Amino acid sequence: MTALGRGLGSLISDSSKPQESPRVLPIARIRPNPNQPRKVFDSDALDSLRASIEQHGVLQPINVRPVEGGFQIVAGERRWRAARLSGLTEIPVIVQDSDEARTMEVALIENLQREDLDAIEKARAFRDMMETLGYTQEQLAKRVGVSRASVANHLRLLEMPEPIQDAVAGDLITFGHAKALASLKGKKAQLKGLETVVRSELSVRATEQLAKEQAKKPAGKAKATPGEVPTGDEAPWKKDLRKKIERSVGLPVDLHCTEDLQGRLVIKFHGREQLDVLIERVAPTAEL
Repeated sequence: MTALGRGLGSLISDSSKPQESPRVLPIARIRPNPNQPRKVFDSDALDSLRASIEQHGVLQPINVRPVEGGFQIVAGERRWRAARLSGLTEIPVIVQDSDEARTMEVALIENLQREDLDAIEKARAFRDMMETLGYTQEQLAKRVGVSRASVANHLRLLEMPEPIQDAVAGDLITFGHAKALASLKGKKAQLKGLETVVRSELSVRATEQLAKEQAKKPAGKAKATPGEVPTGDEAPWKKDLRKKIERSVGLPVDLHCTEDLQGRLVIKFHGREQLDVLIERVAPTAEL
């Protein structure tokens, strides 16, 4: 059974050694784990935990290990942060011997079990553990109790353009969206895909369909119809008109126009959901 399947307690504790009794340590002597995969702590959640600690105290000791100059948190950084915010100067702890590898594993698994990490934080934690501890993807997957495919898919995120990573970390798009965009060849195509997803509020399924359609297109630039101005050289007034139409219909559009003002307007949609949006905007009385 994997470490994640056994539960965090089984990884923290060692049944071959007598269990330490909780003790109280000054908060000032405790410092966080620099390899903690979770970099952002939700302020509302911390404030709620702080209020609970002010009323009931810290009910569950945090786990720490001795380090030079004090102690380092193995598990329980949220409780430690909330205790500091509540004004406590001491906190109950269980002191244990824990090497760097076990401390990194516990920190990651603690967050995985609570689903506290966003996909980018998880990916960076996977990468750091592989680099620091020399794990293969297969070994890491077994240690933290996830599939090897999950490890590989998360690591792929770190190869994508930074704006996409920021979009995932900022909840602008989901991990599913990013996985679909990762199938697009080249960072330019991925960034263009991100723009379409955000602008049109595509679902994950629609994004997957978009990626499939892009993959079917032949490489190279499409030739413009004689007399048409290529999109890349779009006149400012056409670009402004196209953007206004897109805002109006809520979907991406292609505007093709010749010099004598003849052309066509193509409204793009993917799936029933987007089609329903288009019908509601353009022909609300129509039925399918």
